[in-house]
Amino acid sequence: KLNYTAKGGREQTLQNALDKQQRPYERITISAYDSLTNKLYSDTVHKAKLKQTYKKAQNTYMDVYVAFGSFACMPCRMENSEIAKQYEELSKNMVIVNFSLDINRKEWEAAAKLDKIVWYNVSDMKGSAGKIKTIYDVQAMPTSYLIDPNGLIVERFEGYSEENITRIALIANKKTD
Repeated sequence: KLNYTAKGGREQTLQNALDKQQRPYERITISAYDSLTNKLYSDTVHKAKLKQTYKKAQNTYMDVYVAFGSFACMPCRMENSEIAKQYEELSKNMVIVNFSLDINRKEWEAAAKLDKIVWYNVSDMKGSAGKIKTIYDVQAMPTSYLIDPNGLIVERFEGYSEENITRIALIANKKTD
């Protein structure tokens, strides 16, 4: 599982987990809640603007799929369900991050459990006023990005369709063939 964990009293942040997978991306600082541990993390997430690059990933070549959504967004929940069905296969070639645009922590946590989210699931609990939403130019939900190991946005998806999930799987799998 790629969720946050607390080990030995030390919180493992998303960036620490990515660093362990040798992805030293450039970062910006935010605060985010983890739906599994119910803790607030001062965390670091990807560099600020669309089309800017991350530092080149070292020793691995996995894509990052970042999905923005909300518990009240039914298409977002459908996407979560589809990712959950294909998670084992998808996680071989990419790191999946769900960034919730919710403001009600309890509803967000309950939805994460119902949707069986076992991948990174974070939120700044600022809803549409959040900085990350603005940085990634999220105008509709769900909005998702497939980002290559060099930090380049490969594709942007707005709205939900099963074809989107199939497409990200195909793009990621081409790199391992």
